[in-house]
Amino acid sequence: MLIHKVIMESPLESITNSLSELISDQSLNATNPTLKKELENILIQISSNNDLYGPSANQISNQVDLNPIARSLLKTYSNNDLMVHKTSNHCTLFNLNKEIEHLKVWGYDPFNHSDEQLISMLQSMFMYYQMPEKLKISDIKLNQFIIHVRQLYHSHSYHNFYHAFDVTQTIFTYLTTFGFGKHLTHLDIIALLLSGLCHDLNHPGYNNAFLVNTFDPLAIQYNDKSVLENHHIQLMWTLLDQFQFLKNLKWDEKKEFRTSIINSIIATDMSLHFPLVTKLKQKVTEQKMNQFKYINSTSQDRQFLMELILHAADISNIAKPWDISKLWCERIGHESFLQGKKEVELGIPTTDWMDESKTTVAKNSLNFMIYIGEPFFSQMVELFPQTKSCLDHLQENIRTWNNISNLETTK
Repeated sequence: MLIHKVIMESPLESITNSLSELISDQSLNATNPTLKKELENILIQISSNNDLYGPSANQISNQVDLNPIARSLLKTYSNNDLMVHKTSNHCTLFNLNKEIEHLKVWGYDPFNHSDEQLISMLQSMFMYYQMPEKLKISDIKLNQFIIHVRQLYHSHSYHNFYHAFDVTQTIFTYLTTFGFGKHLTHLDIIALLLSGLCHDLNHPGYNNAFLVNTFDPLAIQYNDKSVLENHHIQLMWTLLDQFQFLKNLKWDEKKEFRTSIINSIIATDMSLHFPLVTKLKQKVTEQKMNQFKYINSTSQDRQFLMELILHAADISNIAKPWDISKLWCERIGHESFLQGKKEVELGIPTTDWMDESKTTVAKNSLNFMIYIGEPFFSQMVELFPQTKSCLDHLQENIRTWNNISNLETTK
């Protein structure tokens, strides 16, 4: 398959890149240090603003060498909306539990386990971070909550309870093995793990665009904006209230907890992927300019980190070792092609990368990895070098899918 790199800059990113070049000019510091300082302040202010972070649809359409499936994929996942977030700041330390070391592994395979085993492992991860103690709930209530969550996931090939477990376990790996947990508070971590478990509750097996195009009641309810994500959040919050997870939180803790859940799950809306990548690039630029050396403990940085972790975990299958990554790619391919067939059946606008007559699992996987995954995980490595193994797996998977795609073309 012929691969073309695509230019994906938002207007804001073009401006900030130009500012960065000016600031990096050594002669500016010598001739006008005051101006340089003002430009640095402007860049920092721009980086803290969440508007205009996404590439335009016109920019995608004008890429002459872009293959039609990639263009269809990128158009699906381009949008300029991004939510603003605020949380408070405090720190907590946690106990260790040697019995779940195997759950800290990148590329864990959940498919060899029963639902009961997955539920048990989820409970272990939550107890590792002392969730019952923090929320003042019993272990039994936690177990009942997880069982109820399991009942709200359906038997789709991809958006199912295995995916919910996989995302939660991947978050657990980010927090422990990759050390992201040290930048977050105790309440942050509990909110993040619960968001991972609940981020696709009652998923119908169709994406937001399908729900909008079919005037689904959920699309009507949420005015076509992050339809599924809002639905998942609403169900999650109802469950948390039903099981009294929030009963013993102070008002400010409950408010912070809700904000964290909303912003983190909304960030899994793939139409917000490019704005998130652009924000990530801005953090990398700031780091290179020595404006900050790591993710700080400010409420905005902590919330941004939570959004990054959940989004990364949600699309992490492409960056897992080949055997497990291939299984996930085949599963999402099957689910996507079912939606494509339904679009044809209903006579609504069809999505090229979901049309099995126009593409294959190999082509879709390759396009997603090249145009969506690699730019994101590359920037993650720039900011968090300890995640390089994830990028290595992704790049190896790109080579393997490219070989498979080439063989399909020659048949």
